[in-house]
Amino acid sequence: MVARTFSRSRINAALLLTISLFIASSSATLTSQFQHFYSQHGDKYEYILHHNCSQEFANYLTGRPQDFEIDWLGGGGKASVLVEPVVKCLLDNVSEYIKAAASSAQVILGVTPPLLATLGASTDELAMLSVVGRRPLLSLLISFGNPSVYLERVFDFRQPEKMLQRSRGRYRLYSPDTTLKQWTLSALQYAIALGAAANIAVLSYQLGVGTDTVFGPLTWTILSIPIHLAGTFAIRLRVRRIYTDEDREVDMNFGQWLRLLPNRLRGYWKTEWVPAVAQEEVRTKSFEEGAIYVAWSWFLSTATVIHILFGSLVLSGLLFIGPQDALLVIFRYVVSVLVCRILVTFELAGMRARYIPEPDRTLSMEVFKTNDKNVRHRRNYASGLGLFSSLASASSYPPGQRLPRRLQSSSSSALETRSRPAYYFDQTINHFPQKTPYIPNAKGTFKQRYFVETSYYKPGGPVFLYLAGEGPIDGDTHLDASLIEQFIKRFNGIGVVLENRYYGTSVPFNTSSTDELLYLATEQVIADFDVFARKVVLPGVKNINAPSTPWILYGGSYPGALSAFTKKTYPNTFYGAISSSGVIHGQLEYPQWYDPIQKLAPQDCVASVNDIVDKIDVLVQSKNQDAIKQLKDIFGLSALQDIRDFAQTIAYPIGGPFYYPSNTWQEINWNPKFGHQDFFEFCDNVTDINAAPAVTAVDSALAKYTGGKAWKNLGNYAAYIKRAILPLCTSGDYNSPECFGTQHPDWWANVTSGAERSYLYTTCTEFGAYQAAYPPGKKSLLSRVVNATYTQQWCNWAFPKGKYNSIPATPNFAKWNVYGDFNFSAERLLFVDGSADPWKDLCYHSDLAPPRTSWDAQPQHLINGAGHVWDLRTLEDIDTEPQFIRAATKLEIRTVGEWLKEFNGTKYTS
Repeated sequence: MVARTFSRSRINAALLLTISLFIASSSATLTSQFQHFYSQHGDKYEYILHHNCSQEFANYLTGRPQDFEIDWLGGGGKASVLVEPVVKCLLDNVSEYIKAAASSAQVILGVTPPLLATLGASTDELAMLSVVGRRPLLSLLISFGNPSVYLERVFDFRQPEKMLQRSRGRYRLYSPDTTLKQWTLSALQYAIALGAAANIAVLSYQLGVGTDTVFGPLTWTILSIPIHLAGTFAIRLRVRRIYTDEDREVDMNFGQWLRLLPNRLRGYWKTEWVPAVAQEEVRTKSFEEGAIYVAWSWFLSTATVIHILFGSLVLSGLLFIGPQDALLVIFRYVVSVLVCRILVTFELAGMRARYIPEPDRTLSMEVFKTNDKNVRHRRNYASGLGLFSSLASASSYPPGQRLPRRLQSSSSSALETRSRPAYYFDQTINHFPQKTPYIPNAKGTFKQRYFVETSYYKPGGPVFLYLAGEGPIDGDTHLDASLIEQFIKRFNGIGVVLENRYYGTSVPFNTSSTDELLYLATEQVIADFDVFARKVVLPGVKNINAPSTPWILYGGSYPGALSAFTKKTYPNTFYGAISSSGVIHGQLEYPQWYDPIQKLAPQDCVASVNDIVDKIDVLVQSKNQDAIKQLKDIFGLSALQDIRDFAQTIAYPIGGPFYYPSNTWQEINWNPKFGHQDFFEFCDNVTDINAAPAVTAVDSALAKYTGGKAWKNLGNYAAYIKRAILPLCTSGDYNSPECFGTQHPDWWANVTSGAERSYLYTTCTEFGAYQAAYPPGKKSLLSRVVNATYTQQWCNWAFPKGKYNSIPATPNFAKWNVYGDFNFSAERLLFVDGSADPWKDLCYHSDLAPPRTSWDAQPQHLINGAGHVWDLRTLEDIDTEPQFIRAATKLEIRTVGEWLKEFNGTKYTS
């Protein structure tokens, strides 16, 4: 009996102690309590209340304290005087079983806040919905539906923009394609969020009224909202969404911010009612951590911990509720939290689908040194597709990024460039809605990125439009140390670099399925240039549009072809154009790529490679698998399953018309700041007469398969591949698509890949120029196992038939050659080519072209000894350039000067 009394007293004391912190919250509505109990033991409490505790309950209802004194320190003031007697009476008269059940319920409810915090949306996720998704009202509703805040570790480095990064294998969301569907989906989202928030509000109030405190659970619930708002402020310190050109600059003074406020509010209002998956492209600007962010993040993390502890203390101190009722309460909490989490996850996935990543401009250089020859191989690293520079400003490509190399490379670190802001033009997705190939019509616009240089501009000056072509314009080196800079300085003009559709950030869609690539047709691309020149509003200048102002085009390689095509198609928009190494001719295979190397490279090197290639082809034709395996082993490439992958990989130092990860013949340049000598290092190594005996012994390893004849310099060739090419595959899995293996259909079909798919699509549908060797009987630097079928298979894997679009069985050259082909002619169009350019036979000066008559209105110039687009990069003092380059530079300046003189009679001097 004594033990039972002691136990009972201990339980009573414990239960009474838990209410002391929350009893004051009931003072606002003193008569709300004890009116409704939870069902599991509610009838027992009701009976005791009216039969054993009637006097205490009557005092509570009338507000007369009577026997208890007000003790502000011990009980919480007047509320405790009225409530405590009722609570004590109920506990004194209820059974021990019910008290034990109440204790169990307290334990269950006490772990609810950390459980909900784990299941619910984080402050970062809700902040991204508000700041980047620009749906603050929806975010506010969802925050109320998340009564417990997700716990972030103090001082953890957080990268909110990572929530927007796409990865393979993610589920592709349903996207409403009409305004009605968008409104319906948005209304459904608000209805669900409002229902979840209402459930939380009602539940928290009922939980307080049905137990021993009115506002405790509701206070805990409401306190989550300011924490989520604080999280929104923190995220704004790290990342923000950018919309228009005017709203692009986020670092501004208060006056500028106030001026842009109406535009920003309109932007928020516009996006608030549109699901993220149906919004315009999501573009963001990230910021580094600052002292304010670190301090605010610490405050936020600390507040979150306190909030969870407060919630556990509140819920674990509730009385007059049983385990069954507690589980039902938890279930209702969990349902609201999960529903809200689903809404947030859906919106984040929508933002991810519409997200255009910021270019990663961080490049690093690595130099590989060999033991005996100091063979160097340079490679650049960058995350994602940001590494695919505009081909006139990148050094090289790592393996796994199957990217074209069309312009000579350059080291951006060797060039001091001006920092220029990027601007965006609202470009039409489909310029030809009535044409059958483009039905159904993709309505709307996309943001086409461009850079501008106006430092040398004087009113009346021309505009020089540089076409960036098959790569992003990150780094913006095109307006510095270039022919464009010479033009704008001499003619007081404006320089503009325009990004091609489907490259960089100028993408109409977030993915590149066959249907989505329908609008990458050449006629759509060049129509962009026409619309841009006629309608763009350049910053800081007025009345600059074509045709009232002379616009001059410049492009090199693929953009060189686009420059010529555009001048021919839109002669009234562009007054003049220069096509440098412009590949105006399309054909299926392009073995001629290797002709200049065969003719002009060190001949002992060429002869060695020719001989090794011939012997490789003999082995392949013999189908001697043991010999082929031994050959692969010699080069360290036994893992490559397809012999064509092997042949292509060992040709990487030489290059080719589609892709390769190293600096090759094409990357040689007269200007050492923009060129590389790796090809000559390759040849020096192949022909090394001082190679170690262990290396030269390899020359005889395969002689038994080729009539006893040694393979001259095979050991040197293989040693170079092992030292310079194989280290590019950091994983060591040489047959993987990230390294040297190409026979992976799923890799090619990945619609989240960007630049490489865009260029491949143009290659597969219109241009061609597949990598291939000459047939037997003519010397080749590439094994003859590499042919059109090899590349065409990539096309078929990459672009399966879509609902509205499919690729041809082989490239439709008619769409490329229709503009003029080798008989190209257009007024005020200058063709400039190089005699040593591997692309020359697809250019105006091709050896395949018929004889043509030159005329004054269409000048042309072949730079003897020059490579690919060698006229682009210039020296500040052109008189110090090599004579053959200086002559071309001055010719182009004189030609443009004559054009401008014809335009308005103003005297321009060279």
